[in-house]
Amino acid sequence: MRKTPILVLSLCAVLGTGAALAQSQTTTLAPVLAAASAQHAGHHQDGRKARRAALALRVAADPTLAAIAQLRAMERIHRREQQPAAIDAMYQDILARSNNLTLRNFASFRLAKLAMREQDAAAALKELRRGLEENLQKAQ
Repeated sequence: MRKTPILVLSLCAVLGTGAALAQSQTTTLAPVLAAASAQHAGHHQDGRKARRAALALRVAADPTLAAIAQLRAMERIHRREQQPAAIDAMYQDILARSNNLTLRNFASFRLAKLAMREQDAAAALKELRRGLEENLQKAQ
């Protein structure tokens, strides 16, 4: 975290306000605050970009996180193309092919959520129970 820019902005705002008030008694703080706010917003955007870049590197370095990101991207495409059966089949395929517990849990949660979107609480509970049993067996 960079705290220097905030300190500098605060100092500039205080000094700018003092100078503006010395020139005129009717000066408002709006222009000074607007300028400081605009500069401060730029730093937040830079921070978000940096966090996104760091997350992208972390995802790229971890095959499990990369697979989850790819699954979510594929899900969005299937949803946009109005292919809900393909989404279900994709996550069922992960359960059939993968032994990775993180991927299996992710697929299980997504299948349960998809079932709830279709107002199928029984299918959602069935999937969640299956995942719970698997996790309990692995936890022992």
